Amino acid sequence: MKEEGKCRAIRFRPVVMVQCRFTCGFCTPEMVWGNWSACSVACGNGTQTQSLECEVPGACSNQTVTNTTRERACQMEPCSVWVEWSSWSRCSSSCGSGSKIRMRVCEGVGCEGDTQEEAPCSDNAPCPAWSTWSHWEACSASCGGGDKKRTRSCSNGEDCVGLKEELDSCNQHQCTISWGSWESWSICSPDCGESTKTRTRSCPGGVSCPGNSTET
Repeated sequence: MKEEGKCRAIRFRPVVMVQCRFTCGFCTPEMVWGNWSACSVACGNGTQTQSLECEVPGACSNQTVTNTTRERACQMEPCSVWVEWSSWSRCSSSCGSGSKIRMRVCEGVGCEGDTQEEAPCSDNAPCPAWSTWSHWEACSASCGGGDKKRTRSCSNGEDCVGLKEELDSCNQHQCTISWGSWESWSICSPDCGESTKTRTRSCPGGVSCPGNSTET
């Protein structure tokens, strides 16, 4: 019983939790650095920032803090960049309308735009071209078959493809053969006694007409 009385006589002091405050460089108590931000660029070289944050929400409102942010360099994947355009290619046509192209290369991945550019040629000379055909000339024969001709000319040079002269048959119908008119009678010979005189006619076109060409 005496031991129990001694125990009752002992008074225990309650445990008290006390927060320790300290200074570390330019930090202030209860302030800590937050997470680094994302890099300021999607590619190439940029920066990240970090800010001081109150470790215990609401416990830092009466504290004056300087240098609340800091930054550091960050490096992302190299940016995609277009190389300069190449020289224009030769025109697709040596004359008249045509097109030319030029190319470029993307250093990296995902360049915006086209790798090829096309443009019309502006310094080509006009291509050689035929004029319209002339009217048909008169037929070389009135019957029995002949030829007629028409022509055209080449402009912008002499390299037009094709013929500059065209022939076609004409007047293929058969000729009507008839003698020409009789010529005058010849002088009667001899001067006395019985004698004869003659006259002739010709067949046009050099063909053979029926009958005789001479009459006595």
